[in-house]
Amino acid sequence: MTIKKRLILANILMVAVPVILAAVFAGVVLRTYGRNYVAPVLEMYAAENGVYSAQSVIYACREVLSSQEAWQKYDWYEDHGLVMTELTSPKMRMLERAMRDMGYHFEIAILDKVVYSNFLPEDRAYVAGHFGASLAGIESLSMADAAGAVVKNGFGPDDERGSITAVFLTSRRAGVHGDSYVQKYVVVFLAVFLVFILLTVALTNYALSGVISRMILRPLRILKLGACEIAGGNLNSGLSYAKDDEFGDVCREFDRMRARLKESVSEKLRYESYRRELLLGISHDLRTPLTAIRGYAEGLMDGIADTPDKQKRYCQAIRNGTLEVEALADSLLLFSRLENRQYKYRRERVVLDEYLTRLIRQYGDAGGRLEWHYENRAPGLEAELDVQEIRRVFVNLFENSVRHASKDKTRVVVRVEEEAGQVKLSVADDGPGVAEEDLPHIFESFYRGDKSRTHPENGSGLGLAIARQIVAGHGGTIRAHNDGGLVVEIFLPASHPTKGTETECRRS
Repeated sequence: MTIKKRLILANILMVAVPVILAAVFAGVVLRTYGRNYVAPVLEMYAAENGVYSAQSVIYACREVLSSQEAWQKYDWYEDHGLVMTELTSPKMRMLERAMRDMGYHFEIAILDKVVYSNFLPEDRAYVAGHFGASLAGIESLSMADAAGAVVKNGFGPDDERGSITAVFLTSRRAGVHGDSYVQKYVVVFLAVFLVFILLTVALTNYALSGVISRMILRPLRILKLGACEIAGGNLNSGLSYAKDDEFGDVCREFDRMRARLKESVSEKLRYESYRRELLLGISHDLRTPLTAIRGYAEGLMDGIADTPDKQKRYCQAIRNGTLEVEALADSLLLFSRLENRQYKYRRERVVLDEYLTRLIRQYGDAGGRLEWHYENRAPGLEAELDVQEIRRVFVNLFENSVRHASKDKTRVVVRVEEEAGQVKLSVADDGPGVAEEDLPHIFESFYRGDKSRTHPENGSGLGLAIARQIVAGHGGTIRAHNDGGLVVEIFLPASHPTKGTETECRRS
């Protein structure tokens, strides 16, 4: 069953159930107490030859009897000495029909002059037999006996008073087919009123159910279309529902879910691309030393190295290739452990000035190819570091500067300072820098600006990726930009803030 049909049914039941219960209750009440309260009223209107019913009809028609239009007709017929009939007045026809159904004939007089009458001779004889000429002086009366009944009521203004006299004869009872006033008018009115209420409720229910169902079904259709778009692989299509209601909340959550799913799919695609690049990088970087090892080993086996010196050089080349493969395997193992958060750091509080000074001294000048400049802008600044792993980060950066140097001697500036409550360590060189399109990717594993990987001397592409993982493991971040060369900035949590001055030491 559709939501619209359920709403209509629910609304109908909301009205029908109370109505049915009320009807049952009314039936029980009428059955129990009806003989004491309702039955006497019905009997009263039906008894005494319908006098009460006739009085009620005449009273209900007083506006018809004394309306301006009716009074003008009364005057015209009175002036011309004529008597109206039901054929000449629609209102008289209506009144005549109502009275006739109860067995009554009546006449209307203005100032004792008859202007309308459907009396028969026996009606006049019955009135004369009971009242004679005295009836004209009576304003209002009701009388019933075994032979019939008489009802009279006055109406109109005092200076031109009118009256209506109605007569019922028991001899005409066999021809009476009308109900009492209560049955004919009150009960019918209540029935019509009840039907009107039920129809109004039904139509209102239908209209409101349609409106409410549209309010519900429209966002549901939007959600369905959105789900179909997602099922079809389209994660870019948002939901066009901006109302601030419960469905709006659901649609917004659905949109956020779509955005998260899109991000997840994008992340998965990036991971797949990264995994392919990783496998491609590993295969390329292993192929070069393994090819050299194989070549030198076959040279030994084929006797090409026929002198002790050649054999020694061949063995040394095989050893160097093996060491290169071993170093690559170690780097891969370390990167895997760092990336999977399986590496445990051994942190200790370190004074950065002393630590970096010692690190630069240990690394040396790389065979005269580096010119050091060290700037300490925050003396006494401390941080909790894994000394060996942070050393690995700086060594990777130093080797990167040496590897990509465009001249015989490269100037490297190491700077320590405090920024926004964090330790900021930077390494800058005056080399060629990195192409702008490559900058966002240099910290990715196996990434090289040399797409063809024809220059293995430029490294495996794991050094900066390992550096990023180590820095992240310390709760920090690393970034790079070009400024007269490549500048790499490392941000780490500081142990405590310290004001500093700038110092510089020069090594060559």
